Amino acid sequence: MSATTTSVRLAIFLVLVGSAAWLAQWLSSVPLVGYDDANIFLVYARNIADGHGFVYNVGGERVEGFTSVAWVLICAAVMKVTTHPEPVLATINVILVAAAAAALARYLKDLCTQVTAMAGREAEVVAIALTAAVMLAPGYIVWSTVSLMDSGLWCATLLMCALCVLRILSPAAGVPRGARPGFLVLVTLLVFVRPEAMVWGPVLLALAVFAEWSTGRPFRESIRANVTPALAFAAAVAAQTAFRLSYFGDWLPNTYYAKASGRLSDRVPDGISYFADFVIFNPAFLVALVVAVFALAAGFRRMRAESGWADGRQLVASQACVLAMLLVAVVVPVVEGGDHFGLSRMYQPLWPLVAVQAVHAAGLLAGPSRGSPRGRQLTVHGIAVLLCLIGWSMWTVLPQLSYGAHYAPSGAWNTPRLEMSIAQDMREIGASFDHVFPGYRPSVGVIVAGGFALGYHGATIDLMGLNNVAMGHSTTPRVGFRDHAAFDPAVFYALAPDIVLLSLWSPQRPDWFGFPMMSGVFDAPPEPTASYLQRRTASMDGFDSGILKGLLHQGRMAAEYRWASVRPAGGDVWVHAVFSRACLARLADLGYEITYPIRAS
Repeated sequence: MSATTTSVRLAIFLVLVGSAAWLAQWLSSVPLVGYDDANIFLVYARNIADGHGFVYNVGGERVEGFTSVAWVLICAAVMKVTTHPEPVLATINVILVAAAAAALARYLKDLCTQVTAMAGREAEVVAIALTAAVMLAPGYIVWSTVSLMDSGLWCATLLMCALCVLRILSPAAGVPRGARPGFLVLVTLLVFVRPEAMVWGPVLLALAVFAEWSTGRPFRESIRANVTPALAFAAAVAAQTAFRLSYFGDWLPNTYYAKASGRLSDRVPDGISYFADFVIFNPAFLVALVVAVFALAAGFRRMRAESGWADGRQLVASQACVLAMLLVAVVVPVVEGGDHFGLSRMYQPLWPLVAVQAVHAAGLLAGPSRGSPRGRQLTVHGIAVLLCLIGWSMWTVLPQLSYGAHYAPSGAWNTPRLEMSIAQDMREIGASFDHVFPGYRPSVGVIVAGGFALGYHGATIDLMGLNNVAMGHSTTPRVGFRDHAAFDPAVFYALAPDIVLLSLWSPQRPDWFGFPMMSGVFDAPPEPTASYLQRRTASMDGFDSGILKGLLHQGRMAAEYRWASVRPAGGDVWVHAVFSRACLARLADLGYEITYPIRAS
């Protein structure tokens, strides 16, 4: 095993990551459709592949309702050759994560050899075990593979950028100093992968300069060694900004305008609670952060006490870089306010650095004065086992619909099973709308925008604003549902959708949720049921209080819209939703069957 080649190492992690991704999908008991936000990527990708450009609706406005230019282009390339891109995208994610895992394992092997004096075979086994411990954790696997979102590309790219910096400080790696072509390519690509690159790029470039200087190079030479990556990063930022301004007319993605609260004081408390939940379920991250501080202090003390300590300066510098990365990894999601998804998407990218920190801790806290090299080796072995036991415990929640969390907005986080079920159900509802409205395509205002727009070929209006410029730029206070508080009743009336679909998911799953969903596709109109009015009131109150800011109870809404069930004459399914009165008149002229609730609204 000591002579393990890169290809063998990659093959090992392709099997491990691929198996873990399959397990995550199987435990979720849902077809491979990804999260609903991944379906938003697919909507744009389909339109790009068909030659319509970066638009959410064919023939509609140009809008950047996605968070990764690189990922949407990858999705578009896949959709150019297949109408069923999900297996291909999942495979791409598995390959990306496996490649990053192989790079991490190789680095850990070299680090274990350097820090703990492990033999090559033992170091290889420990490196693979440590890598598997962190990268096969359910949160990491779900977000980087089967979610089908840009997380896999982001996690792999950011981790490999971090490893490029740490490689400079690893004499055992044998990487030539000076030009760093891998770092140059990766830090440039980072710009097009996620908006957070605007923070991470400068941080990584600064750490690269620090790493070069820590190897003994003069500071000016260290800066010169990273001028090319810095210029490439700046050029990528300038190019993306210029394209964004010329094509979309905005400095930032529309998702930023739709999600940003505008006030740091609104975001930070949410971000802190988001971090608190992450470390409750992933205590190894918090332990690694605390241990990194003590290890760095111990390293500085040892450097002063042992002037002849071999490789001491570089190991301490490596620890400083890891600590800096961990701290930035903590701060960025806190400042952004976290998000509303379970399994801590925003903390996954540099979660694998916990494995690097384990080896640093063994080398700096269990030094010669505290134990033999064998003692340091056993410390790393023990940490690997603990990481597996703690990090993998969350696999048991994947078959559930949610798991409790003290700091979550609703006291619980949705699991992948629930998130992917939402996407699947909205795809089915969108396809049903296509079936019910084969000729006349009314515009539909939706709250969950990905799966529905993928299934429905009429105009879809994203009421949350991510894929609608007017709603995304609304001036309404960003209060309400986290990251989805841009809804403005005034903008709604200006957009005037023909139909308002209140379902977040299929009404065929009524026992899954806290309040009944009285909008969707039904085999029979729901109005005749005895509890219809009570259930409709509960549903309206639920949407109004958390999402639509009182819209459903406004007098103007009652004057211009009403509840109804419609189907084509002799059709097999009914669409039950809030329809504009003009739309109902048009449907009546087209011969649709229309039924109304017991009491008009």
